[in-house]
Amino acid sequence: VLIEGPSDVNQRLGELALPHQLPVAIYSYCLPAHDGDPDAVAGSGVVAQAGWSPFCAYSPEWVALHDGAAIGARVAFIDLPGWHPAFATMANRYGDRDHQVGAALRDAAHRHGFDSTDALWDHLFEQPGDDATLGARLGAYFAALRGEQVASEADRAREDFMADGIAWALAEADAGGGGAVVVVCGGFHQAALERLVAGRPPPPAPPRVEPPPPALARTGSYLVPFSFFRLDSFTGYASGMPSPAFYQALWDDPTGAPETMAMAAVARLRGRGQRVSTADALAAVELGHGLARLRGHAAPTRCDVLDGLAAALIKDALRTPVPWSARTVLARGTDPYLVEIVAAFSGDRAGALAPGTPQPPLVADLAAELAAVGLAFTQTPTPIRIDIFAPDAAARRRVLYRLRWLGVPGVQRVQRADLRRGRTQPVEVWQLVEDDRTAGAIIECAVWGATLAAAALARVYRHLQELTGVAELAAAMEDALHAGYGAVVDQLRERAADA
Repeated sequence: VLIEGPSDVNQRLGELALPHQLPVAIYSYCLPAHDGDPDAVAGSGVVAQAGWSPFCAYSPEWVALHDGAAIGARVAFIDLPGWHPAFATMANRYGDRDHQVGAALRDAAHRHGFDSTDALWDHLFEQPGDDATLGARLGAYFAALRGEQVASEADRAREDFMADGIAWALAEADAGGGGAVVVVCGGFHQAALERLVAGRPPPPAPPRVEPPPPALARTGSYLVPFSFFRLDSFTGYASGMPSPAFYQALWDDPTGAPETMAMAAVARLRGRGQRVSTADALAAVELGHGLARLRGHAAPTRCDVLDGLAAALIKDALRTPVPWSARTVLARGTDPYLVEIVAAFSGDRAGALAPGTPQPPLVADLAAELAAVGLAFTQTPTPIRIDIFAPDAAARRRVLYRLRWLGVPGVQRVQRADLRRGRTQPVEVWQLVEDDRTAGAIIECAVWGATLAAAALARVYRHLQELTGVAELAAAMEDALHAGYGAVVDQLRERAADA
């Protein structure tokens, strides 16, 4: 069972078998070494990049991983490692960018009365249907998805690597007396891989990519908790899916999902203080079913349910199209009811890693640093007041400013100290609020270093490379000083004077 995913994780597939709370993601990163020779780093072609390979319960990759292992199949990822230069220009490794959607597919969607290719997909494939023809229908759809699009250099590199892995597996299966080789990949790559594998001589061993030179780059892959909010394309995620909570409900209960999600939207609106009557709620459900019948659907699709909710609950004219008519972030001026309906269909499910999941050293070091100065993340906003002249203030502020430099979600300086003449107010107020992004973000910060001190310092240096204005430099010097990096301030004096 060969899966489009980062091949550098193949030696650690056991981590994915742990009892995680989905969704989770593989986070892969690559960064030029901070202490390497700048000229050598610049000439190495190594660029800073990061990517996520997310999994939820209904992800084909996740199902393939677990069902393949359950029947005793050999399971492996076959894509390039997440830190490979092929991913340097991608916001996410599995992003089927807008320009990759064949014009023929968009034209087909509009010609048949669908606002988007997402609605066309639901009409064609998210319905009870004939499994005997599914493969042929998917093949035709994916051929139209790619259309006449010429593969980019990055796509060619990935597909060539994956084709080598498939050819090797086919040869191994034949040598072992025959057997099935199943490939789980994005539809954009399907036809290209079939074409590349046909007649390709198998390599003597599974393809392997040498990592970048250690002196020039630091790379790694770790599991991180993810969330439906981050997975939703309506929040701007490059390769996300629209309304993940709807498809999770469909996965859990195919027949009851439409009513479940319609009522979830009604409950969310009521929770926000909006008056949604029982009659309106019933009308929304019936409209969804009526639209499904009118559109020839055996069961209501996502857009049927959403259109039913909009028709029943929104009484005034809309200033912008309904958000689900396109795969994009919510437009400015979107009706508040629609914002809440989209949020309900996005869902608030957050993942969590199983105990014992390997994590980068930064996670333990950061926890130790916080504990040493008596700080901790809380679930609700709790003011942390620090008198900057107190004996322990320097150590506590150093940790807080380093967290701020790393951009950890939930770290906020609410109030600055003010030492101007006549206004002396020597108290800083901070908050450390943990939300569904915090744990994952801390793991992701491991790209900068193994300890809080090293990671924040690397982030300082990266930030300062981009600054030229005197005001920006002065602010950065101040924050670097509070974070305990006095040597950086000394190095910046000449630049600040020039500015």
